[in-house]
Amino acid sequence: MNALRVPLRVVFYEEDGEWVALCLEFDLVGCAATRQSPLQLLSEAIVTQLEATRQNPNLANLFTPASGECLAKFAAGHDVAEYELSIPWLSPDVVIERTDVREFRENWDSPQSVPGDLVSA
Repeated sequence: MNALRVPLRVVFYEEDGEWVALCLEFDLVGCAATRQSPLQLLSEAIVTQLEATRQNPNLANLFTPASGECLAKFAAGHDVAEYELSIPWLSPDVVIERTDVREFRENWDSPQSVPGDLVSA
């Protein structure tokens, strides 16, 4: 079987006082009180899911897309970075090609942040 080449899309947003990083392809999240931590927590969740899929070969367990609401947030979001999450994944079966990150905010007039202020991990 050829390796699966998977580009990941992440929507980053604030909800109920916490920052959320959600991977649309796997419907996995990282949540934290600070802007920096959710991406690392999401990376760890992705590695855990990839390892479980390798141990129990079933791609349906891996590819569980996020809800339409989350996809809409990504579509309405602003690009903040294009980079690879630090995913220590060494299997030739699944290759994470790139990660596109967008920040969604209901009102971009808010002074809390400016699109583009996230940096790559």
